Amino acid sequence: MSYAFDLECLVERDDRHVVTEGVIATCLTMSEAENIAERLCWDYPTAGVVIWRVPYDRELHLHIDGEPEKLMYIGKDLRWSGYDRSWVVDRK
Repeated sequence: MSYAFDLECLVERDDRHVVTEGVIATCLTMSEAENIAERLCWDYPTAGVVIWRVPYDRELHLHIDGEPEKLMYIGKDLRWSGYDRSWVVDRK
């Protein structure tokens, strides 16, 4: 089975909650996914990027059914806020 790597972008809303913007890119190699995720974190106002490994058919260029696996998070430090009941960017 072949795999691809989806990049899910996280952003900070005005009320401090960190939410997903959805999958913004699909890469065929992990190194390519890491490079793009780091670039997104440095060049754009994102809270972070989650890299998922997903089953992928390389011949048809389609995602196929299967369980995605979270591999890595790149971005700002996040913490759970019981007050906001959400993940927020840690402002140390």
